[in-house]
This record gives sequence, C-alpha cells and structure tokens, in this order.
Amino acid sequence: MANKLGVEERTYHSYEKGKTRLTFERIEQIGRILEVETEYLLGYKVPVNPDQEIIEVNRLVTLEKENERLKAENEALRNEVKLQKQVIKLLEEKNK
Repeated sequence: MANKLGVEERTYHSYEKGKTRLTFERIEQIGRILEVETEYLLGYKVPVNPDQEIIEVNRLVTLEKENERLKAENEALRNEVKLQKQVIKLLEEKNK
C-alpha cells in the first residue's frame, strides 16, 4: 500500500497507527486504490440495501438538476447586472 500511495513504509505505518493525520487528498487516494468511497473509509457510510441506493441516486439526480437550474439562474442574473451597468454608464455619459 505504501508503494501505491508513493510514501515510505514508515510513513504508511504512522498512518495506520494514527500518529500522522491523513489529508483528505490522501484519503481519496486510498479510496481509489481500494475501490471504495471515502465516506466508507471515514465510517460515515454503511452498506445499504438496493432500495435505499435507488432513493439516494434519485436524490442526487434531483440535486444535480437543481444545481444546474441555479447555475443558469445565476448566469441570467449576472447578465442582467452587466446590462444594468451598461445602461447606467450610458446614462451617466449622456448627463455629462
């Protein structure tokens, strides 16, 4: 495992013994090597039944759609602000 992580054996042993705190990046790397989610490594996620997994996937899809909607709304608002700034600039130039 130390080789796969690109660290010395003693460094890896200090991880195992809890003497050295792992960075989140290192935890992600271990998850990729072991092919498990970081939440599982951290003890936050326990195996779920298929129905719960489907519910979770649906929830994530819904959140992703909401995120995309909010991104589009944000972009529209940014464009509106740009337009208003241009109008203000034109009005200020006209009143000079």
